[in-house]
Amino acid sequence: MGAPNYYEQMNADATSAKGLPRQFRHTDYRLLSGSDYLQLTPRLWDTEYDDKRFREGDWKFRFSVHNEDVPKAWNVFVDIVLKDQRRNPELHMAKVIKPALNTRFADATEGQAGKMITFYTNLNLEPDHYMKMVKTIEARFEEEGIRPG
Repeated sequence: MGAPNYYEQMNADATSAKGLPRQFRHTDYRLLSGSDYLQLTPRLWDTEYDDKRFREGDWKFRFSVHNEDVPKAWNVFVDIVLKDQRRNPELHMAKVIKPALNTRFADATEGQAGKMITFYTNLNLEPDHYMKMVKTIEARFEEEGIRPG
């Protein structure tokens, strides 16, 4: 099946300051780059418009995948989020570790071990919506041979 290579594109664009990767230009999402994470956020987040479409909840999902599979897992994850936007006007927010943290987070003695992908909940969406998305993500991870962390 395979998803587009968002991870490498996002890392390259974030570090070179070229702007938003081509795959995101016609979506309601933007990329923010911190020192340790790439974050997918609503494009107009922090404005009244997107504050109504994304109201951060108290829950989040963490996906722990093998450190070598982080890029592949992020590609699958983002592909599912973008497809969900086509069916649903509400937005999502997530982050993934950058390559520099990848090896460190693979070490079981690291306090943040296993926290490779974080998926934040939106209060505008029912828990059932997230359960379906998580099942879809987990099934695609398995299909694509993505190993647990």
